[in-house]
Amino acid sequence: MLHLLVANKLLMILLALGLARLVERQIPADRTLPAGDIVNDYKLIALRLLVGLTVASYCEAAAVALVNAMGGGIVTLRSDGGWFFPSLLIYLFLYDLKQYGVHVLFHRSAFFWSMHSLHHSARVVTVTSSTRHYWLGDLIGVAFILQIGRASCRER
Repeated sequence: MLHLLVANKLLMILLALGLARLVERQIPADRTLPAGDIVNDYKLIALRLLVGLTVASYCEAAAVALVNAMGGGIVTLRSDGGWFFPSLLIYLFLYDLKQYGVHVLFHRSAFFWSMHSLHHSARVVTVTSSTRHYWLGDLIGVAFILQIGRASCRER
């Protein structure tokens, strides 16, 4: 069952990358970009997504297990009745705060910068440039959210 899910995700990612490339060819941000650099950018993104697909399910399961082992989330968000949308807004705020915190950490720490600098090393800017991240960065983001934003939605 897991292999079918991964295969479907991979197909969707390949379709999205193909569509992005078609749009980029028709409406390029910069017509002078070297084709080889663009192809290398897409190869890097495909590799990162492939690695991400293989480990994401396990990381998510581990994160849930860790939060549950620690007694649940720090913030309990109600999802019943009219509480769903306010809880969603609070969750999105906490998630964005986590993303900001991780990004600051990646810029200020030499260890994390050595990984994050890949994101800033693009020789060309394409549709996929914002997704140029070292694969371990996602795992670090999961660990970081466990520390600052263990939010959970529970019905009461």
